[in-house]
Amino acid sequence: MNGQPTIPLLSLTPPIPAEEDVTKVAAWIPTYTSEGDVVRTYFADGTTRDLHCRIRTVIDHVAEHHGASPELIRRQYTQMRRLYMPLALGGTVLVPFRVRPPKIVRDATLGYVNLRHIRDCYPSTGDAPSRLVLSCADIPVYWQHATTVRHIEAAVMYLPQTATDPLYPMALRLAQLLHMMIEVKQQPVP
Repeated sequence: MNGQPTIPLLSLTPPIPAEEDVTKVAAWIPTYTSEGDVVRTYFADGTTRDLHCRIRTVIDHVAEHHGASPELIRRQYTQMRRLYMPLALGGTVLVPFRVRPPKIVRDATLGYVNLRHIRDCYPSTGDAPSRLVLSCADIPVYWQHATTVRHIEAAVMYLPQTATDPLYPMALRLAQLLHMMIEVKQQPVP
């Protein structure tokens, strides 16, 4: 055995490491596959990648990269159910939608869609669920059409506004300095 582990260790690196990559992601959708329960990442260019982890892990990594916590963001708002609150991370707004029925208890049913990639929303027809048309894919939504539209409209207010405030450049520079300080603290000490 020469001291090598027989089971491969899981990588603890974030699935989406850089901010510019997050803006290229159209959606993270929990999906059942032959390999088990995965999170399918839909990129704006039409490619997909399966991540072998839970949706909450992906969202926590992305939020941590942006210096945020989904739990703290949700605690601030009470106008809609906290679980369904959009997550505003930098210039990206992630909107949760119920994208599949659960197969077992405590199964993840929410997927997160980048608001900037939503093109249209179609109501359900017959037994088929509503559809959310993205820039790169169609996603089923297991909500009524009116609920889906209401969530999209509520998420629009979280989009970054244009920099018309005279204090915007100063606020942007302070945010950059804070980000640099966090990066310095995370570097290992020699």
